[in-house]
Amino acid sequence: MLASSLLGLTGFNRYGESWDEQVDFQYGEDAVAYYDAPASYWEEYGNLRYYGPAYLAAAHTASAYLRPLFAGWDTTDVRHLLNHLTFQVATLAIYFLCRMFVGPRASLIGALLFASQPLLFGHSFINQKDVPFMAAFLVAAALGMRLADPPSDCPVDLPGSLRRDWKTASRRKRALFIALVLGAGAVCLELLVLMRVALPTLQRTVAAAYYGESFSVLNRWFAQLAQEAHRLPVDAYVQKATTLYMGFRWGLVLFSLAAVGIAGSLVFRSALALSMIPFASSLLWGISGGVAAGLAASIRAPGAAVAALVILVVLLNRRWERVPALGVFLAVAAATCYATWPALHGAPLQRFWESLTVLSRYPWSGGIVYGGAIYQPQDLPWHYLPGLMAIQFTLPAVFLAIAGGGIAVRLALGGGGRRAEIAALLVWFAAPLVAAGLAGSTVYGNFRQFLFATPPLFVFAGIALEALAARIRSAAVVALIAAAALLPGILGIVRLHPYEYVYYNALVGGVEGAFRSYEMDYWCTSYREAMAWINQAAPVDAEVAAAPPQHVAQRYARPDLRVFYAQSPEDLGGRQPVYGLGCGRGNNDLGFFQEYSVAHEVAIQGARLAVIRDFEQPDPHGQD
Repeated sequence: MLASSLLGLTGFNRYGESWDEQVDFQYGEDAVAYYDAPASYWEEYGNLRYYGPAYLAAAHTASAYLRPLFAGWDTTDVRHLLNHLTFQVATLAIYFLCRMFVGPRASLIGALLFASQPLLFGHSFINQKDVPFMAAFLVAAALGMRLADPPSDCPVDLPGSLRRDWKTASRRKRALFIALVLGAGAVCLELLVLMRVALPTLQRTVAAAYYGESFSVLNRWFAQLAQEAHRLPVDAYVQKATTLYMGFRWGLVLFSLAAVGIAGSLVFRSALALSMIPFASSLLWGISGGVAAGLAASIRAPGAAVAALVILVVLLNRRWERVPALGVFLAVAAATCYATWPALHGAPLQRFWESLTVLSRYPWSGGIVYGGAIYQPQDLPWHYLPGLMAIQFTLPAVFLAIAGGGIAVRLALGGGGRRAEIAALLVWFAAPLVAAGLAGSTVYGNFRQFLFATPPLFVFAGIALEALAARIRSAAVVALIAAAALLPGILGIVRLHPYEYVYYNALVGGVEGAFRSYEMDYWCTSYREAMAWINQAAPVDAEVAAAPPQHVAQRYARPDLRVFYAQSPEDLGGRQPVYGLGCGRGNNDLGFFQEYSVAHEVAIQGARLAVIRDFEQPDPHGQD
């Protein structure tokens, strides 16, 4: 981790800007500004508003402070360093997650195998979306699962104690408790259902009273409360009423839940006393894991699924005494998510559900290269995600993960320890892939959106290594095996830098064999290197035609160069560029101004990532 972090502090960290990087961090900057001057900034960001800004806001703030410390660095490089540091957190979390199943040496090798994957290493710099999400999800799972650790003290019969308390409680106390539970349930029902009716009705009533068109009593009340109404538009009063309504609702929710808690403590006194001992020991895991879970959900709404994994582990292990700490975990997660996601303020459940719905079928269209064919997202074969994982992770990682998964399942079925945790790992990996297939989710950019589902593979790899070491019983041989497992990834990082994320293993002939059959630089990070060549070759005040993301090309252009969008002769509009720059995403470089000769190309191991066309050198044959 230290060596990897130090690489990020050197000239090694010169990766190109990814496609959405500018708008993502602008979104984060506006999220930070919201806390000084609240405004619905997210409405200006289209579908990006369905993503939480937790990491983007934090990284924007941190980069503003760090940028003056790195003379000669681009702001993008500082942000990439911060992205990479979140990957180090993920690596540490992998180690501690592995320690739940295997010893320190196997855990170390499993974590190193994770950290040395070229695909993950490359993403760790350029991916401000999926890598922080993976890290937060992983940390939340590693901490949350500790809630199910066996207690160090005497076993607690919490269910039996609850039954005894209920039988011995007076009828009055039981009736009060039931009434309060039903009341709290009604309040929660309002949150989920009635708000869609009550809030619009209130807003329409306020607007009608503003214009004197409501009931006479309401009109008089409004006139008395807002004597200077003519100075403000009706929207201002509607917004005030909405804010008051939301504050009242959440106050009522907190009051009802507190009342249920107090009544419950009167009814279940002995059970509460018994649960406090393990509760105190697990409180740390509940709070810290809850913060991580809330951040995961505030980066991407599906991050809330980590709570389901933690609940699954606690319930399957029958750790009833940990239920209060589990409640703390869930409450802290919800509070953290709400506090760090401004778009949730005002209508948290409604907007969170809307985010989940949109992200499950994200409106994206474009060609995706897979297996030598070009697909639309809705037409991808069922094996798209597992198939890419099999060819984009190193072969040792793939084989060890498969072997370790088999060993883990056998141990669980045979009654071995950690059965609940193994079940959670299997669900963690398989459920997102199965759900995406069944729901017809939009998938693109290879499996970058599913990086968060891959950590269990490296835990399984650690399990396989532990089993292998137990059979061999030779430290030297195990060390050689570990070195052999890590070597392909390290070599891939060295050979592919700074395009490690285009890695493919020998199952498809490496990067050269995968070229034109699978996606390569789909985020067009090669535009940085391409524009460095154009900056050297282009005359003063020249124009450059660029295929999307043309804003990235402009980002790295000389101040005098004018970069504009163009993918075909019709887009030129009479302009006369000197060069044209096209990205290889979806093999789009093949049809990019073929009537002009190739002046330069950015390539790695025989795979072309970007092409530069010379508009002053026609190519009548259209050869590429």
